[in-house]
Amino acid sequence: MRKFLATLMLGTAIFTAATAAEMPRVSGEAAWGDKAAADIRLRDPGYAEGNTALLRFQAMAESRISEVRAHNSRRDIKPLRIGIDRDTRQEAESGMQQPSLKWQSLAEGGQVARFAVVSPGARALRLGLNVNDMPAGAEMRFVGAADADRAVAMVGSDEIKRLRREQPIYWSPVTEGEKQIVEIYLPAGADTGLMRFSIDS
Repeated sequence: MRKFLATLMLGTAIFTAATAAEMPRVSGEAAWGDKAAADIRLRDPGYAEGNTALLRFQAMAESRISEVRAHNSRRDIKPLRIGIDRDTRQEAESGMQQPSLKWQSLAEGGQVARFAVVSPGARALRLGLNVNDMPAGAEMRFVGAADADRAVAMVGSDEIKRLRREQPIYWSPVTEGEKQIVEIYLPAGADTGLMRFSIDS
């Protein structure tokens, strides 16, 4: 079952549309949410773009994309593949898993940092995050390249801790485009050193 989920859901680079059939459940946000209903504002709309930590994948080999398309075009009964898994340790240009975050203070208290992941040519992205520790009251917001002023989803530290009891990897929601931005908010007095995570896929 784990291998099946890996084939179907671990992909960060999404190349085909999801079907209406019931999807397997993984620990994280729903893959395709009602984005029209989302109105989640960023904590710091003025966060300096130059301070955003960047993880960029190498261009994906065309053969990997062709393999998925060939699988989905077969006429026999099969699970539909909607994404291709990208391993950070092997495919990221920098090999970085833990972003070097630059924190900015908010006027109302608290701090914000951002990181972004880019997979060239992807129609959409979903990130597999291994959140080792997250201070109480912390929040993550997930933003797509097409609408950088608002998030498609927000998750708090309590929810991530609950989901980690099911499996260690937290799967972000899908955002459209080849770039997903994650804004991390820590409340006033929270220790930034307690925000520990890695980007696995």
